[in-house]
Amino acid sequence: MAFDLRTFNSEKLIAVFVCPAATIDMRPGLVKGPNIDTTRDEPTWTREMDANGNAVRVRNFNEGGTAAFTYMADSPTNGILSAVHAADKLTEGSGVGVITIKDLNGSTLAVFAGAFLEDKPPPTFGTAQSQRVWTFQVTQVKDFVGGANLA
Repeated sequence: MAFDLRTFNSEKLIAVFVCPAATIDMRPGLVKGPNIDTTRDEPTWTREMDANGNAVRVRNFNEGGTAAFTYMADSPTNGILSAVHAADKLTEGSGVGVITIKDLNGSTLAVFAGAFLEDKPPPTFGTAQSQRVWTFQVTQVKDFVGGANLA
């Protein structure tokens, strides 16, 4: 019996935000476990039914969505993103850019155009390390969800 062995190495994940205010490596300080969450506003296709039970497949052209990054509270990336958010408020555009996520372990690639921070996360404090979730609104999501290469 043959087995395929695949390897995932989080160090082989590229996540970069490029905008007029900065070019940011989005990886430093991400929490352990799932830490980048991407969603589309709406599905590509929906189904509508008429009164007789006939179905129509409807194409949706909304390619927007969100990309959320979860960091430990002590991550230096929080300060960098705070500065980008502040600059964008002053200039109304210097914080708009492109996020690229590439998994070098395999073939997954996601590009988020028209990306901007919707707001700063509220700081929370306690007796344990807290997290900060930075959410980008994006006007266009282009992605290919692939698999991992054989080890």
